[in-house]
Amino acid sequence: MSGWTRDIFLLVLAMVSRQERELLRMRYGLDGFPPCSWGEVAEAFRITMDQATAVERKALERTCAALG
Repeated sequence: MSGWTRDIFLLVLAMVSRQERELLRMRYGLDGFPPCSWGEVAEAFRITMDQATAVERKALERTCAALG
């Protein structure tokens, strides 16, 4: 990841809650971890896959609106 891409990414992560940040890291394999399936993410957070996708959607909507 280039320097400016990482800076933007860190800015985006700063806009979301800790739970949202950890979910995005797991789901997309950020910070050197391999990407996880929705099932793995849901299990780690002890929520349903539907709830996990809702958390992701909320986090991405919030960051898109802030960067708007």
